Amino acid sequence: MTDKDKVQKILANLDPVTRSRFLNASEHKVQRIETPSLGMNIALKGGLPMGRQVLMWGNKSAGKSTQALEMIAAAQEQGKTAAYIDAEKTFDTGWAQRFGVNTDNLMLSQSTTITDCTRDIVDLERAGVDIIVADSITAMLPSVYFTEKGDFKDVENSKQIGAQAREFSIAVPMWNAANKNSLLILISQARNKFGSMHASFIPSGGEAPQFYSSVIVKLWSSGAESQAITGQTHQGDLVFDEVTGRKVNWLIEKNKTGPQFKSGTYNFYFQGDNVGIDSTAEVLDYSVLHGLIKKGGAGWYTIEEQKFQGQKAVDFLDSNRELMEEYKKKIIYG
Repeated sequence: MTDKDKVQKILANLDPVTRSRFLNASEHKVQRIETPSLGMNIALKGGLPMGRQVLMWGNKSAGKSTQALEMIAAAQEQGKTAAYIDAEKTFDTGWAQRFGVNTDNLMLSQSTTITDCTRDIVDLERAGVDIIVADSITAMLPSVYFTEKGDFKDVENSKQIGAQAREFSIAVPMWNAANKNSLLILISQARNKFGSMHASFIPSGGEAPQFYSSVIVKLWSSGAESQAITGQTHQGDLVFDEVTGRKVNWLIEKNKTGPQFKSGTYNFYFQGDNVGIDSTAEVLDYSVLHGLIKKGGAGWYTIEEQKFQGQKAVDFLDSNRELMEEYKKKIIYG
């Protein structure tokens, strides 16, 4: 009797209800949704995994919400469904549309309590929504803030250390258990570690969001002038030189579906003609690294036997999306 026959015999002897919960491990395929960053997709072996929970955290203005919106836009282009839980109440329709989000097909909730957000997430997962973004778990309020009637308590009567973390220790396992094949992205802000004598930052929400997340992505943007990206903005006939973006550092702190502690950087633009993550510049850099594009002195690039210097090489790739997608596939999959 082969090993496979032994396995089939064991499965045949199981209670039918128990047997229905099992499948052959080779049939379990992890689907992925690409991030806007090519470097991150390479590190993640194709993107963030569906059917899993992902924690995305970092300091302010590091583009956490922007990356989530760009992922929603890309998923919608593939016919996938998306939902956005706006616990911070900062969602802006026009801003989301700038990243390509089809807001007519985006489900939006502005629940703010952990209880209501848990109901939203569990119901969305059971309904089979492909990508769900919770922005952010830091803004979700524990029940200690409310009276039995649902009104806010006085501030002095709502103090309770660790109330949010305790409720997340119950809610997050529910999100994980209800998830069938949704990509659940939990956005969290950085906070100082309790009791630390020096600057030590951790994601808010306690241990549960970290423990139950298959992937933890840290995004960090320095406020130093050296990390600022300057450009020109236009107001009528006037042209102004000002900060248009920043460099963002990313780190895969945990990865249950691939290697961890991979890191990189990308440029993030918050104003100008092209806002969001500069994925085209990343494709250019990685294409040079993989020998798909040749780079010479003084910033000259040879792309498909045509030569471009500096930003013009980025502009050429940006206007030739099919070529850029071809390079991306060769870089990621070889």
